[in-house]
Amino acid sequence: MKRNPNDPTQIYDKHKGETILIIGNSKSLDGMDFDEFDCFTTIGINRILRVYEPTYLMLADMSVIKDEHERMKAYEGTILMFPGITGSAGKRYYDGPWVSTGPMAGRVDHCSKTGPIRIPSRGNTAYECAQIAMRMGASRIAFAGVDLYWPPGKDSHFFGSGAKAGCSIGLVDELTEDFSKMKADYATMGIEMVSVSPWKTKLRERLGYIPIEEL
Repeated sequence: MKRNPNDPTQIYDKHKGETILIIGNSKSLDGMDFDEFDCFTTIGINRILRVYEPTYLMLADMSVIKDEHERMKAYEGTILMFPGITGSAGKRYYDGPWVSTGPMAGRVDHCSKTGPIRIPSRGNTAYECAQIAMRMGASRIAFAGVDLYWPPGKDSHFFGSGAKAGCSIGLVDELTEDFSKMKADYATMGIEMVSVSPWKTKLRERLGYIPIEEL
């Protein structure tokens, strides 16, 4: 049975008190043991199905649907989608099931437990996933493969060149501040935010680091 694409409330408080691991697409994933991810509820982003099947798959880009629709059809977890990519163009490749994460609006408080999810003008899918994890009831939100850093002259993503796949990176300092503010605000709600990435980056410095085996 297809999920109602207009009902994100079905995931609210579904994982109350859990550690939720958000898995990005950074090249730093090559230095991690994916078996350790299995201990957690996971939200994987975009092309993660090429190497790992998370509990939830978050999609934010039409190009990902075009590239990954066959893997999406075989995936047995729950797909979360931005509303803007669930229209007729996306349905040519993948017609459900999914859970909509919208409607979205840029001015909404990132601490709101219902309604639209805040998207800063600079945008970052892992940032929106943290809000989803908060709404799911997480007591700790950890980030793997989320670095806001592309090694000069080397592959930026576990699948190769992010630029060739249509990805971009910019305003790193501003994005880092977005995550830092979210960490402080979530701490007042009793929610910890931390990086488990093996890379020493500005983001990991601001979030704090715990090796995944110590979570």
